Amino acid sequence: MAHLTEAACLIEQGAMFPSRQGFRDGAGSTVLIGFKPGACSIYFDDAPIYHFDLEGRWQRAFIGFEAADPETPRNLAGVPGVHYLKGLDTSTTGLIRVREGQEIKIQRRSLGYAESVEMDESVRRMAMELHTRIASGELQPVAPPTTGRTAAKPVGNVELLDFLERVAERDSAAWSRQKQQFMGTFGPLPMSPPSSPGLVVIQATMGEFREPPIGFGGARTTSIHVRTSDEFQRHLHQVISLWGRRMPQARGIYLAGSDLIHQPMPVVLEYLEEVAKALTETTIDIQGRLIDPPRIPQKSDVYLMTHRLDGPAPTPEMLGEYRARGVSHLTLGIESLDETVRAIYGRCWSNQDLAEWVENAKLAGLPLSLVLIVGAGGLQYPESTEKTLGCLADLPLAEGTVIYVVDASETAGQLNFGLDIADTNASLLHNLRESLAIALKPRKVKVAHYTLEKDWQ
Repeated sequence: MAHLTEAACLIEQGAMFPSRQGFRDGAGSTVLIGFKPGACSIYFDDAPIYHFDLEGRWQRAFIGFEAADPETPRNLAGVPGVHYLKGLDTSTTGLIRVREGQEIKIQRRSLGYAESVEMDESVRRMAMELHTRIASGELQPVAPPTTGRTAAKPVGNVELLDFLERVAERDSAAWSRQKQQFMGTFGPLPMSPPSSPGLVVIQATMGEFREPPIGFGGARTTSIHVRTSDEFQRHLHQVISLWGRRMPQARGIYLAGSDLIHQPMPVVLEYLEEVAKALTETTIDIQGRLIDPPRIPQKSDVYLMTHRLDGPAPTPEMLGEYRARGVSHLTLGIESLDETVRAIYGRCWSNQDLAEWVENAKLAGLPLSLVLIVGAGGLQYPESTEKTLGCLADLPLAEGTVIYVVDASETAGQLNFGLDIADTNASLLHNLRESLAIALKPRKVKVAHYTLEKDWQ
């Protein structure tokens, strides 16, 4: 049986693309162009593969290489090639997933400016060449099935060429404008809740109350700034403009700012109401196109995260009210369960304060997760796995709570506290994760390893 390429298979069976169109050239090579909410994918046989938002901005790409070349990097299952990621901030990263023993590891490399520009330009060239081949009739249409479980709506050339023109318009000047727009929209970005990747980040507050300001895990940040109502509305519209037709890809909203939940309840409620209103009223600016669905997130759940656990915790009634207004998850950031180490990071809360936050979220029925930095005390204040286990075991954790463990070496380079943090705390992290998983499994509390490389991509 002849090899069925990924593109050919998706033309027939790609149910994830409710609108799609296939093409085949005289040599039998196949192209698939598929659309789903907020996104488009283009497959050329098995490689290359490109993924875009509906503004025409590429987001991910898999570029295959000559398999016989020994220098070609090989991903899992020996597939030769590199995955590339394009951030909303225009940064570009190349990654390879490899298996080392029983673990799958991701080798990442940030592309320099010249490499990134060349990658952007290669995507533009692909779009322009594909546009020419479709418009000239060189590629013959291959319609997807229109009935059955994998049925799809074929996409006409007018829509396809319109989209490819959007991609071709993304030259270096367009990417530079987007970078400027990103920088003008956000302040220093905090860590996002690991409980749900792919969130729309909206910053209600920025920076830290403490002086000097120190972000979670030692991240660099600025002094605290709480956006006024007018500032917040402008920021909201800037975020919506930046996301554009990518918005339907969003898995929810991260209403960011560690100080946000410490604001008076009417202020928090106003933020929540403004977010709901702004997203509900968002409309498309080009009507009648197949590839222009309404720019509204498929999920409008709001996520909050804080590492400021000092002062009175929000009452169960307050958290319940936030939940009724759209908040679906609360994440608590913990540099350490050792008060001496926490003080170095500028945190002055006690373990009893942490217990109160956990208890109040439980009483409010608000799903909760914890992010624990492992090895934050470095060699100066080594971690005690037994002490950490004891502290977490005493917390009134609800079923379904997730504890994410993060290696302190990922944040140690941002601010130097003279703690002599190890280059890797892999062994310590592994032992703590395994011990926690065993201890908390009967309570149906999950433990997971999380890497900030994924979060800050």
